[in-house]
Amino acid sequence: MAGFADMAEFGVNKAMDWSIIAVAPIADIAKPVVAFKQTLLGFALVAFAISALFLYLTSRSILNSVARLVDGARRVGEGDLEFRIKSDHGDEFGYLATTINHTLDHIISVQQLAKQANVSKSDFLAAMSHEIRTPMAGIMGLAALLVKSPLNPEQSDWTRSIKRSSENLLFILNEILDQSKLEAGKMSIDTHDFHLAAFIEDTVNLFLPKAATKGLSIEFNIKPEVAAGIHGDRMRIGQVLSNLLSNAIKFTEHGKISVFVSIEHEKAPASMGSEPAVPDKQQWLRIAVNDSGIGMDQQVQTQLFQAFSQADNSISRTYGGTGLGLSISKQLAELMGGEIGVNSIAGVGSQFWFTLAYQPTLEPVSRPVDNGAMQNWSTMRPL
Repeated sequence: MAGFADMAEFGVNKAMDWSIIAVAPIADIAKPVVAFKQTLLGFALVAFAISALFLYLTSRSILNSVARLVDGARRVGEGDLEFRIKSDHGDEFGYLATTINHTLDHIISVQQLAKQANVSKSDFLAAMSHEIRTPMAGIMGLAALLVKSPLNPEQSDWTRSIKRSSENLLFILNEILDQSKLEAGKMSIDTHDFHLAAFIEDTVNLFLPKAATKGLSIEFNIKPEVAAGIHGDRMRIGQVLSNLLSNAIKFTEHGKISVFVSIEHEKAPASMGSEPAVPDKQQWLRIAVNDSGIGMDQQVQTQLFQAFSQADNSISRTYGGTGLGLSISKQLAELMGGEIGVNSIAGVGSQFWFTLAYQPTLEPVSRPVDNGAMQNWSTMRPL
């Protein structure tokens, strides 16, 4: 690189055109610029590395905070209300986690209060139902005596109405009492050996007169693979089956009702620890009740097994009932290690079924000998 300047321009050597020429290698001239460029690039690289590290640490902290919030929301959504989100920072995420934890604490507190209120309600209903049943037994007994006494036709009709009404009221009280016991966790299962076919036949026979008044027939079928006797809670099984048969008769105007008994499935039971030795396999019994009644659509079926729930208000007005029967049946089936369900088509009919876990009998069982007195006094509830 070269540069020059005419000296005459500066008033020197006006007689001669002298010039000053400076020549230097480009590398020497550009060396400071290159050094400055390299220094600037170094500073830029260091600044970029520091910024990248800061952004990485910041984003990682944010992502970890978001991940903790998402994981907490997932676990709470799955029902783990005892879970609490850890908050180690005083930023917005920490404030949000603290707020969520406080909200969960409040929800648990409200749930405990609601549970206590529900227990108090159940205890109150159980106590009241029990107390009301005592005078109801007197009313029913006196009504039965009046029916058998010499009365004129009008008085006899009134007395029979009193008897029917008291029986209906007692049925409602029994359902409320059962529902209260189930909600309070005081319902227990009492298992014994019994002859299954005879039990099904006896239960069906209880409903034959009521079905006959509507021109309905009831039949039952027990699959060959079902054992003659089982070890289970005869009373609770009968309570669920009776409720399904009662509903089938109530909602069926013509046709027939069928009861099917079969084996659902088998699997090895869990270890019983120090409990008495039991058979090495537990079995699930499936009992289904088919009817040709009014049926129901899919939307109605989802509400059936809720307490105090019926298909709709017109059903309650037309057929009556408390809406507790199927709720009680569901809880009893689950208490016996099974489940309950329904398959139905509106206008065609319904199939209600339930399963229960049972074990083979501890000793051989035989069909009970018919006894007229016992048949006359058979009941699904202990006196």
